[in-house]
Amino acid sequence: TAPCYLHGYWQSERYFARQADLIANAKGAVLAYCASGTRSSVVWALGQAGRMPVDGILEATARAGYDLGGLRPTLDSLSGSGAA
Repeated sequence: TAPCYLHGYWQSERYFARQADLIANAKGAVLAYCASGTRSSVVWALGQAGRMPVDGILEATARAGYDLGGLRPTLDSLSGSGAA
């Protein structure tokens, strides 16, 4: 396991990339914890930008109960798409 305790640092693009890499290279299940799940969902979504379509990211988080539609401009920017 590779615990990644970066409280307060999660807003950085490097953090999103680090979490995405940890998930992609994990040999098993990955647990990302925060009290409500929102922060974990946001970090996951931002880490997926450029790896999967923005619509797919937002659909996945919506199925999990998180409406992250407000992140669309940021996800579009990070993915380089400019639009979904």
